[in-house]
Amino acid sequence: MACAVRAVRAARVVASCAASAVLVALPACSMPAEERTVAACPGYVAYDSPADRAAASDLVARATVRAPGSPSEDGELIAHVEEVVRGEAELLGAELEIDLNGECGDTPSSVLPADFDPEDPMIVFLVGSQETAWRLLTPVDGVMPYDPAIADELEQP
Repeated sequence: MACAVRAVRAARVVASCAASAVLVALPACSMPAEERTVAACPGYVAYDSPADRAAASDLVARATVRAPGSPSEDGELIAHVEEVVRGEAELLGAELEIDLNGECGDTPSSVLPADFDPEDPMIVFLVGSQETAWRLLTPVDGVMPYDPAIADELEQP
């Protein structure tokens, strides 16, 4: 009999918790869609080589990169294109705003090399366009220190 009483009490606790969860969830369900926001953070492909990164990119460029705000804040990077390695040649000299997906924890300091110096040129691997938004290929594979030998290997065939 004691086991039966414990089972009934446990069932009541579970039912009570389930009812509480439903009551808590209901206000969120009644919110208009435009007020509900959920960050969908993608998984990323790991590229084996700079050549693989370049093949998957819309633009590969030698650029100086800076973070207009604090490097630890969400936001963007600015890349001044000094050489178009692969992609649209008319972007030479352009200042590109690179949108970071801050909702997923990507900040300038999390995507730039540890020894990053804004005076040093970088190779940037970007996807997107002037009409949409430029984004790093991935947070891990989007920026690397400039190496002329690597840049030569990445030039368009």
